[in-house]
This record gives sequence, structure tokens and C-alpha cells, in this order.
Amino acid sequence: MPFGAELTQAGVRFSLWAPSARRMELMLTMDGAEQALPMEALPAGWFHIVTADAQAGSLYRFRIDGDPSICRSCIALQSADARARRRSGPVRL
Repeated sequence: MPFGAELTQAGVRFSLWAPSARRMELMLTMDGAEQALPMEALPAGWFHIVTADAQAGSLYRFRIDGDPSICRSCIALQSADARARRRSGPVRL
């Protein structure tokens, strides 16, 4: 299964492998505000969501088990793309 963000006919598909996580949320920035979208747990530790609210260039990150402090240092990477090396623009912690 591909991970990160992928444009599809139905919107953007977000997939993340986190086998130790109990719950995962996509934190999607829309109109300057961050919205939490619950992700579906799939077998083998994968989490998945397809949303029409996202588009190419949307800012996002993942929240693991409802804890915003987990992987705070990763926010810069996850905001642009989970596979990105860096993100342009400000990083808000």
C-alpha cells in the first residue's frame, strides 16, 4: 500500500503505517484552521482516509492516539508530505 498523500478521483487518499497506534487522525488545514478527521484502521497496522476536503498543496499532519505532542519534531515533514524532506513556509508548533 502506498503511504502519504495520493490524488484520486474521489479526493486525496492518505495512508500511514503505524502498527503500534490505537487511533490515527488526519489533521487537515482548511481555511486557516486545522480540522481533525479520523482515519480508518486497516489490517497490518495501516491507517487510511479518502477526503474531498484536501487537494494538491493542502497542509496536513497526523495525530497519533490523540496526543499532539507525539512526533512534534516531525510536524515540519508531515505538514507538506509524510515523505517530504522539508516544507516551505512557516511551521507552527
